[in-house]
Amino acid sequence: MGLPAVNPGSSKDVSFSHAVRTTLLLTKIAEPTHKVSS
Repeated sequence: MGLPAVNPGSSKDVSFSHAVRTTLLLTKIAEPTHKVSS
């Protein structure tokens, strides 16, 4: 990774993309459950 060592937005961006990934993952897991239950 070519990111600078000191970057005020880097940790924020990482946590944001991690949150997005987690949300998408939970959505993928929850989707079949909703289809089965409905």
